[in-house]
Amino acid sequence: MYPCSGFVILNYKDEIAVVTTPKGYCSFPKGKLHAEEKYIETAYRETQEETGILKGDIDVIDGVTFEEKSKKGNPSVIYFIGKLNIGYKEIYPENPAELSEAKWVNINSLKKLNFREPRMKIVSKIIKYISKNKISNIIISIYDLIIYWKLYNMLRLLFLTFYLNILDQHHFYALYHLYQVLFDLK
Repeated sequence: MYPCSGFVILNYKDEIAVVTTPKGYCSFPKGKLHAEEKYIETAYRETQEETGILKGDIDVIDGVTFEEKSKKGNPSVIYFIGKLNIGYKEIYPENPAELSEAKWVNINSLKKLNFREPRMKIVSKIIKYISKNKISNIIISIYDLIIYWKLYNMLRLLFLTFYLNILDQHHFYALYHLYQVLFDLK
């Protein structure tokens, strides 16, 4: 039995939610189980308290957990993996006395942070799992969809104006090139 549970939450920018204690140690949102509470309920509650991320903002990746053991080898924390389903959200600890900071950290920078030794093993496993399964590649934010929808409509309008001879060929290609640069379509 694990006395604690938490979340490893990934956003669409390949960033993971990380919290920092007043002593400067890094962790993922986690905390102790309350009486009669299930692991996943604790993970949601603690994540909201430590980052402001709500239960409805997280899509849990079913069947994937990471187990952390204490220095003595006893089970200490079970982490669920979740995807932020609202695009992007600023995060902050609700109680600054308990945690000094909550922030998004790029997955490639995790090993540079000040994690304690047992947790560093989990960090390595998480990086390996996410890289192998490319979780961040399947995260499509509403923001991205809006950008692509706007791009689609702008290009449609551009082709329509060219078709109706409102734009000459020179101006058409200049605008088309601008859209390529703006939306990195090359």
